[in-house]
Parts: sequence; structure tokens; C-alpha cells
Amino acid sequence: MFFKKTNVQQLEFNHAYEYFLDHEEVILLCVDEMRQFDENHPVGAQCFPLRVIDSRAKVELDKDYVYYIYSINKFTAEDGTKKLLRQGFDAYCLGSNVEFKGPEEGVNIKNRKRRRRNKGR
Repeated sequence: MFFKKTNVQQLEFNHAYEYFLDHEEVILLCVDEMRQFDENHPVGAQCFPLRVIDSRAKVELDKDYVYYIYSINKFTAEDGTKKLLRQGFDAYCLGSNVEFKGPEEGVNIKNRKRRRRNKGR
């Protein structure tokens, strides 16, 4: 089966996050698995794993919102964005969250900050 080429618009993660904070119609969506999301993620983000987009997006996501898609791996984020675009969602790819500089939450945040602080001592 051949797919029509889907053009993915890429946004810079940190600028897009600032826009997300001020606009209720934007949802920050992680397409990693829940265990990875739970370790750390930007404050306010939601998790919707890549593996369930095809089967559950039309039922569980609202097309009235704009979706900013990210993942640990930029290619996973791009795949998730393409899947949502093909289903008629308004979606933009932020790529990897590795360079994210904003506030984070999750089970590994406290430990990660502690390791950084003690690293130079």
C-alpha cells in the first residue's frame, strides 16, 4: 500500500513550549511509552504512545485542539506527528525533548538534579 507524502512542520521545542503555556487550544503530547513519560516530562505534557495512535486517536483525541508532538527520539516524534496528520489532526513536530530547558516533572527529576549538583564536587 502506498501512502500520500505527509509534510510535517517542525517547531523548535523551547519556543513552542512557551506558546503552549499561553494557549489553551494547544496540547503538548509525548508519544513515548508511559514508563518513559513517567520518568520525566515537561510540566503540562500528556502521554499518548505512538503504538496506540492508529487505533485510539480518533476516539480519544479532540480535533478542536492543536497537538505539539515530542518524544525522546526525534524520529518517533515525527512518526507520531505523521500519524495524527493523516487522521486529520492539526499536529506539529517538536522532535526530541533532550534539549528542553523548561520545567520538568516525573519520578527521576529529583535524582537527576541531585546528580548534576554533586558532579563537580
